[in-house]
Amino acid sequence: MGTCRNALYAAAFLLALASFASPAQAQKTKFLPLPEDRWDDLNAGDVGKAVSLDGRWEQVYGAYVLLYKPAADIKGLLFIQQGALKDNLTRDLSTDNERLERKQSMVRVNGFVRSARGRVYIHVEEVHKLPDEDQQFRERLAQLGDDPATIQALGEECAQRAARYDDARLAAVTREILARELEVRRAGLQADDHAQRLQLAKRYLEEVKAPRGAIELYAEVVESGTAADAERHQGEAGLQRLQAIRTRQVGPKGEVSWSWVPYAEFKASEGFIERTQDGRTTWVRQELAELEDARAAELQRQKGRIDPPRLDPRKAVNDARAKRLSRGQTFAEVRRAAGLPVRVLHVIAAFDAVPDAVWSQWILSDGRRAYFLSGELISFQAADQPWPSR
Repeated sequence: MGTCRNALYAAAFLLALASFASPAQAQKTKFLPLPEDRWDDLNAGDVGKAVSLDGRWEQVYGAYVLLYKPAADIKGLLFIQQGALKDNLTRDLSTDNERLERKQSMVRVNGFVRSARGRVYIHVEEVHKLPDEDQQFRERLAQLGDDPATIQALGEECAQRAARYDDARLAAVTREILARELEVRRAGLQADDHAQRLQLAKRYLEEVKAPRGAIELYAEVVESGTAADAERHQGEAGLQRLQAIRTRQVGPKGEVSWSWVPYAEFKASEGFIERTQDGRTTWVRQELAELEDARAAELQRQKGRIDPPRLDPRKAVNDARAKRLSRGQTFAEVRRAAGLPVRVLHVIAAFDAVPDAVWSQWILSDGRRAYFLSGELISFQAADQPWPSR
């Protein structure tokens, strides 16, 4: 009996809520922003106000609109009645039929403060999609001048929002904002202010995750000639920790200059990429990396079945005559199809029961790369296919 009575009360309450609906009113009303600290503090004195709340979209749940991680407990605050708007929101569409991404999209909820059966709530009239927060922060950054304190404050605000929503996109924007702040501070440094350079280098590493900026500042301290011994030692230690490399550069007119670069950038400039194998990180040539990828792909292809490359010798020969590469061709047939290689690489590595199988890479004159297992073509890459980058 009690359950039935509660259900009747709930139905009566929702009917009372719906009786206040006024969709036509929303078309000509100016909705005033309701600060987050008042979201759970509405009272009878607010009844009749037209208000708006900005937050992250979550979903419609029963008769209510839910926002993602609101600033306060607002369950049951945003009432929505049956109708076209609720149908839209249930399908994650705004009033204007824009797609809403749960837990990501920023929305503006417009409604009227009402009261029913002693309860104050907001009757939702409109839900509009706003630019996502990462876009909003980038736009705000673009409008700022060169006051580092103002830029830093924006970065701290962005960091707080990133932490609140555990949002990787906002974390990336935070680093962009702080990088801009550090650039401004760095541009205003006095020539002998090495203590500040060391401090900015530390922030480049910890807050912006930008080792290059830190390396450049450490290098300025080390090579200044005016830094105190303790400051110079700090700079040298920083360069050593970051594995920075001092490189020689020759300009178009033969002028020579020196600069410090991150070790990873130095290796990449030489055609190496970083690979992790058996928990150990190594640097390998991009050519070797692609050969390793071709070998891994063939091992996966052969896993649990026998699929020899040269299944159709006649097709391999005919394709070679037609200047086409195809799986199963021999070295001689590939030469006939595509010409002599300009570079060759061989690796001895196990295949099935053969411990010393020969895996080969041919780099052809037109830029294509051909891969062989024991002298038979297993795969090839087009000339415009990028080399592996990791």
